[in-house]
Amino acid sequence: MSSKEDYESDGKYDEKEEKYDKDCGDFALDAPRVDVVSIIIEPSGENRIDSPIDLKIKFELSRDVVAAYWVLQLLVDSTNSRIIKILGETSVEDYPDGESEMSIYIDEVNVSGIPVSTLANSGLLMAKFMADGDEVISVNMVCVQLQL
Repeated sequence: MSSKEDYESDGKYDEKEEKYDKDCGDFALDAPRVDVVSIIIEPSGENRIDSPIDLKIKFELSRDVVAAYWVLQLLVDSTNSRIIKILGETSVEDYPDGESEMSIYIDEVNVSGIPVSTLANSGLLMAKFMADGDEVISVNMVCVQLQL
């Protein structure tokens, strides 16, 4: 087991990038900063709720990230309930420091099990970047007046 002092003396400890976890005696990386550069979603405009979705997000990372992925979800709300459906996930990838792009294609949004009255409300499409076992960022896109 290493101590913080061991790493400081070897020049391997950078307080800006890592935290020493006293409970397990190990180092954990800080969550990366994610800046969204651009979003392209097709089709755009008015579409049926069950239409295919082709989403591309360009983003910049503050550091390398190993074994990260994106989860695409649809959230619909009513006064009595909130339903979140997972639409899909990207494959797990290693992303380098700097600019990267994610791409996900959903051939059909499965709305089975969601009451028609709930689908008549606005919805939220959420693209969540998962890294180091945690949600780092959620890119939220409003779906106005969902069409059946």
